[in-house]
Amino acid sequence: MVWKCIERSNFHLNFVAAYERMNYDILVHKVDQCAQKLTTLYCTTFDTVSKDIRKDADHRSDGGIVNIPELLEKYDDKLAAKMMTHLHKLDGDVNVILEDKRFIKWSTDQLSRWKRYKTDQAAHWRRLIDGQVNNIFLYESLVEGYKKKLRDEANGMFRDGKFKKLTLQEQQRKFDTLFDKLVTQASEQNPPFNEEVAQHVDQVFADNKDLVWVSKAGLRTAKLTSTIYPTQKCNLHAIEYSIKKDIKQTLAGVTEYSDGIVGKCIQLTKVALVNAEKEMPVSDAMKKQVFRNVNKLIRTELQRIQMKWDSENSVAARFASCRPQMKSYFENLGKGCWGVA
Repeated sequence: MVWKCIERSNFHLNFVAAYERMNYDILVHKVDQCAQKLTTLYCTTFDTVSKDIRKDADHRSDGGIVNIPELLEKYDDKLAAKMMTHLHKLDGDVNVILEDKRFIKWSTDQLSRWKRYKTDQAAHWRRLIDGQVNNIFLYESLVEGYKKKLRDEANGMFRDGKFKKLTLQEQQRKFDTLFDKLVTQASEQNPPFNEEVAQHVDQVFADNKDLVWVSKAGLRTAKLTSTIYPTQKCNLHAIEYSIKKDIKQTLAGVTEYSDGIVGKCIQLTKVALVNAEKEMPVSDAMKKQVFRNVNKLIRTELQRIQMKWDSENSVAARFASCRPQMKSYFENLGKGCWGVA
């Protein structure tokens, strides 16, 4: 009789524990879904603000000093304003979830987790916006700096009358020497960004604290291990193929590197793996494997994209494209027309 009571008691405890564990897993999954929605909304909003930054930069024609801190504040505020309604809606969704009687005992912990996630995401996407502003407007400011250097050196050359009697061919050689020297200087002081792409991609992966990831050893292409059954291998190959196809489509319209596009590819991979779990078991080892190979693909594709962008838009390339304008300034000095470009 005593043993039967103990057995019934253990069965009851085990049942309660299993029921609570099931409810806890449901709660975590629901909050995670809200977190995924938040990241997706940040991705979309980041794209919108990035286009605004590019458009504003293209419309700038004064060539004057750029107030970077002021621009950072402007676009940070724009990002926050566009996200406000989304955040309010998701906060409401999370509160509804936590008010469910099944989840009361974990509500405080999960609310704290949600708030931390919101704070981390806000800081992460604000950093990306700041990077965009610096990349676009600071480049223009640097190009203006090299143009000023050329004007200053040219003014010094012609001011004392030393070069006024030079022939047009001699003036051309002087200009070419001066201009090429400054192009080289611009390239050395502002090296092409494509060399840093791999490092930045890895950092974005590392910053995703909830990502199933590995250390530096994971940067090598992963191969299917013998611990994964043949059927799972086939399914995983299909999942990975689909993810890579979607990533290539996402990158097809990208013209330059940004942390934001890496974040979008990571989010795309996360969602694909979550959906895959509805159809088959997906272990952490399998997730790591997919993310390793996705990392390699993103690095390769973005390095290629950035290399093309650098060839046309780096500080040195942008300054080099000003050759006709700078040559006109140089020639006008030779004619005695000061300050005329």
